[in-house]
Amino acid sequence: MINTYLATSKEFQPVVVTKTVNGVTETVTTGVQVVLVPKGTPLDEGTPQATDELNGEIGFFTDALTKGYWEVGVTLNTNPEEPLLSCGFIRIK
Repeated sequence: MINTYLATSKEFQPVVVTKTVNGVTETVTTGVQVVLVPKGTPLDEGTPQATDELNGEIGFFTDALTKGYWEVGVTLNTNPEEPLLSCGFIRIK
């Protein structure tokens, strides 16, 4: 499923990042960066940016995106930095 948003609106797209340590899964909300690239562009060509926060959730607002399909990726700003992971696509129409 691909979430679709109107180009004329400002919507919040949450991003959920979890990690498992010793069998315990927890949600990560600090140090997460989002990368947004047009479909077909490698994620590593995007620029990581800080996440926005809304009601305790992290994610990004869609109002800066142009029409089309966008791949969403995340990385953790840790030492060493975590690899860039794809979260899927959203559509702006």
